[in-house]
Amino acid sequence: MTTLDEVDRQILAEYLKDARRSSREIARQIGVSTTTVIAIGRKG
Repeated sequence: MTTLDEVDRQILAEYLKDARRSSREIARQIGVSTTTVIAIGRKG
């Protein structure tokens, strides 16, 4: 079972608001790398 940390939750919340946004845009909003956002997207 995978546990979610605070960054995971923030990324998922942003995807839930608007799933059409780019990973780059979400990364910029949260303050993490684009690679992190992509990895979280693949996890779920």
